[in-house]
Amino acid sequence: SFLNGYISILNSSLNEETLIKDISVIGEEERETILKEFNNTTAEYAREKCIHELFEEQVERTPDKVAVVASDKKVTYRELNEEANRIAHSLIEKRIGKGDIVGLMLPRKSYLLSALFGILKTGAAYLPIDSELPKERIEYMCKDTNARLVVSQDNIDSLLASDNKINPNVEMTNESLCYCIYTSGSTGQPKGVPLPVVKSISCAHETAKAFAATRSLPGDCKRVKPLFFTHSHPRLLNLGTCHHQQMVTLKQLQGTVGNNILFTTLDQHHKYAFRHSQCL
Repeated sequence: SFLNGYISILNSSLNEETLIKDISVIGEEERETILKEFNNTTAEYAREKCIHELFEEQVERTPDKVAVVASDKKVTYRELNEEANRIAHSLIEKRIGKGDIVGLMLPRKSYLLSALFGILKTGAAYLPIDSELPKERIEYMCKDTNARLVVSQDNIDSLLASDNKINPNVEMTNESLCYCIYTSGSTGQPKGVPLPVVKSISCAHETAKAFAATRSLPGDCKRVKPLFFTHSHPRLLNLGTCHHQQMVTLKQLQGTVGNNILFTTLDQHHKYAFRHSQCL
């Protein structure tokens, strides 16, 4: 507290030989807490698994639980997995596999997450692309990552045409690339940031812990643009429901049942908080 810090400064000042640089505003006990206890982030999680494998395990546990609520329909875990498998087998037929990067540029429909998991099931990584980006930016990202294919509205129907709903048997490790996301490019040329599977699982694990700490798991979450794909992982690996809908406001969310997590950018959060403070 402020008072304890003030007392600590006074006690340190009693010694005439104490230099200003050696005066501490926190006591030894608080220093121990901040430097050691708060930084003790060691945790056990399924680091040997891949994202799609954890998802498939959740499918086995709760096949009929609603996994995705989109603007076109609701999808259960079983249906989501079967669609993902159909897409995966179609991609494998196109020789998409380990080490490849596949662009993902789809609207917020039920097949968005099916395509995401379908790509992962092939051993490839996905590159999230916002269709509203300038054409030059999209072309640069695809060329820079050497993307083998872009899953879009132009080809999603053909990828879903496969009848094979069985989980693909593709060997991969948790060191394989999960996805690549690009910086804004505000300080120059956008830079791609690759994330391996093990890091994505770690992120999902920590996010799930945060949900549990706020007693919001299992439950639902809504998101507003831009779409951050990593937020889907912890929900679908921990019995949650992802709401993939178009741009919404906090005013529209007010009173809806079961939506206890909202993902948005910091800038959008400030705008919504200013406009709809009564909803918070």
